[in-house]
Amino acid sequence: MTSLDRLAIDPSAHALVTGGAGFIGTNLINALVARGVSVTALDRPSARFSHLPPTCRLMKVDLLDAEDLSNLSSDFDYVFHLAARGDLDGKTVDDYRTNFVGTENLLKRVASARVKRFIYYSSLLATGIWNETRFINEEEQPRTTTLYGQSKILGEQTTQRLCETAAVPWTVIRPVSVYGPYGHVPYRDFFLTIKRRQYFHIGAASNLVSLVHVDNLCELTLLLAAEPCAANQVFFGGEIYPYTMRQFADAAARHFGVQLRTLPLAVAWTAAYSLGAFKQLGMNVPLYPYRLQTIRSNYCADIRKSLACGYQPALGLEDGIKKTLDWYQQNDPAFK
Repeated sequence: MTSLDRLAIDPSAHALVTGGAGFIGTNLINALVARGVSVTALDRPSARFSHLPPTCRLMKVDLLDAEDLSNLSSDFDYVFHLAARGDLDGKTVDDYRTNFVGTENLLKRVASARVKRFIYYSSLLATGIWNETRFINEEEQPRTTTLYGQSKILGEQTTQRLCETAAVPWTVIRPVSVYGPYGHVPYRDFFLTIKRRQYFHIGAASNLVSLVHVDNLCELTLLLAAEPCAANQVFFGGEIYPYTMRQFADAAARHFGVQLRTLPLAVAWTAAYSLGAFKQLGMNVPLYPYRLQTIRSNYCADIRKSLACGYQPALGLEDGIKKTLDWYQQNDPAFK
């Protein structure tokens, strides 16, 4: 039995999913519709809703435009707020206004007595990557070093403040590193370099990383949306155990039938700093200092709170890799 076998969301419910054209949003909407829930998908005006069910209502709205939002109904039982600017290229925290001002605009429009739960998608980077092998829990003081992470903390604070004012129960989910069907950066490129034999383990590649397949994350999201124990709480969205970077890459390599080689750490750092100069010029390069540091960092998210609410991730690493790479090979020409 999975967590969703006891899902308490009424199939007659109406849910809003912002960021509905994105990677996680697409998977979450498909999971909701498969369970009979009526869904409105909202995304930015330039979004393409190419992978959503025909029963899904589509809306293109700029969350920073309060007038644009006035066309949005407030008639929702559940609001899953995934829409965000998610890159790390901003120069000031104000470049990420969508993540907190957009959240405020949305809540002022949809927060009502009808809403049973407002679910805000934050990020592991709101906590920061601590580079420690111990499990980090949701109660620890964030150490975020990125503007994106700072903007997500502001989004969490905005969610809590406005939901409490409107007496709307809220849940914050901080996904760890997410992979799966419909995924783009960074894992599409990661898997593609493995398939093309262009990926190298860097040194021992023994650092521990918390990962989550998008199916497990959607299962957790729907569970927490319905569970009383999740009201007004923050949760990491992950799996039970972290994996080493070598385990993760090797699982993908086995799927493709390739053998991965190892790059000495000193060589990797030399390449990262050399290519980093081109990164500063705006060029797309495969390796630069921040990426190398992230690839080698330890981040282990403690999900005991989720387990206590009944979360039982259905997919392990091998099954998650297989489902993901089968999807890429069937749908992405670069993998054929």
